[in-house]
Amino acid sequence: VLWLGSHATAERVNFTYMTIVLPVGVATLEWSSLHTLSLRGCDNAPLSTILPNCPSITSLDIRGCGETNIITALQTSLQAHTLTNLTELKIGWGSEFRGTPSVMNDFYDSPKITETLQVVTEKCKKLKTLEVPGFTCVSGCALQGLPLLTALDVCNCKLLNNSFTTILNTGGFTKLNLRATSITDGALRDVAQRCPNLMELNISCTGVSDEGLRYITEGCPNITSLDMCYPEGNVTQEAISSICTVYTTSLRLLGIAGLVHDAVTDDFIETCTSTCPNITTLAIGGNPSLTSSIWALLRKLPHLSRLIVHSLTMVSYSEIITLTQCTSLTQVDLFNVALNPTLTEDQLNILLERYPFDWYNF
Repeated sequence: VLWLGSHATAERVNFTYMTIVLPVGVATLEWSSLHTLSLRGCDNAPLSTILPNCPSITSLDIRGCGETNIITALQTSLQAHTLTNLTELKIGWGSEFRGTPSVMNDFYDSPKITETLQVVTEKCKKLKTLEVPGFTCVSGCALQGLPLLTALDVCNCKLLNNSFTTILNTGGFTKLNLRATSITDGALRDVAQRCPNLMELNISCTGVSDEGLRYITEGCPNITSLDMCYPEGNVTQEAISSICTVYTTSLRLLGIAGLVHDAVTDDFIETCTSTCPNITTLAIGGNPSLTSSIWALLRKLPHLSRLIVHSLTMVSYSEIITLTQCTSLTQVDLFNVALNPTLTEDQLNILLERYPFDWYNF
C-alpha cells in the first residue's frame, strides 16, 4: 500500500501492481508538478480523484486498471481539461500477453470504451504514443484525428481491419503493433506507402502473407524490429530470407515462431542468424522441425539478449544450459517446455538462477 500524499511534488511516479488508497478525508489532490504517471496493474487506483488533479501530466500509463475505472477517470479528467497535454497514453491490458489468439481473453469489449477513446482523440491532439491493446471493440474510426501520432499499439483489436490505414499520417509513424488484428496484405501496402520511417512492426497472428512482407521491404528501409509469429496467412521462408537480406545490419528483433505454412529447419535458422548478426531478440518457438543443433547456432549471436524457444518438440532442452555461456543473454522464454521434459531438476535450477524473472511454464 503506497501513497505519496495530497500535495506531492514528484515529477515522475511509477506504481506497478500495487494497492493505492486515499487517506480518510482526502477528496482532492494537488499534483501540479507531476508529468509522468504509471499506475499499471493498480486495478483499485482512485483514478477519478488522481487524474483531474494532474494538470501538467504528459505521460499516462493506466493499463490493467479496470474498464469501468478507466472510462470514468478519462471522462472526468477530460471534463477538467487535465489531459490535453498528453503525449503518451497507455490503456488496456495490464501485462504483456503471451501465446496465440486461441487462448486470448476478450478484454474491454464495451462500446463505452470506443466512445471514450473517440473523445480522447478529440481532446488530446498532442498524443504521439497511443497504446490500447485488448480493446476488442475498437476500430480505426475511433482513432481518427491524431496528427502527431508516431507509435500505435492496437494488439488484439479484432475489429481493426485494413481501413485503419486512413489514420496514418504520412511519414510520421515509427512503431506499429498490429498483432491479432484483422489486417491483411492491403493494409501493409498502405503502411509501406505512408510510413517510410517505420522502425518497429508487429504483424503476428494476422492474415498477412509474403505479398504484404514484400510491400514492407520495398517501402520501409529502416526496420529494426519485425514480428511475424504465428501468421494466419502464407508466410514462407523465402520471404523471411528476403527480409533478412534487406535488413541485414539493422534488424534487432526477428519473430518467426509458429510458421506452420512452411516448416522451419535448422539450416534456415542458420541462414537468418548469419545474415543478421546484430539480432538481440529472436523468437523461433513453435517450429516442430527444429532440432538440438540450434543451440550451437544461437551461441554465435554475439548480442542476443532475449530468446523465445517454447514448444520445440524435437529439441533437447537440457542442452539449453550451454546458452548460459552467452553473457549477453538475459531472458529466456520456455513456456510449454513440458511438451519435451528433458530438463533435469539441477538444470532447471541453473536456469532459474540465471534468468529468475523469465517465463517458465512446466
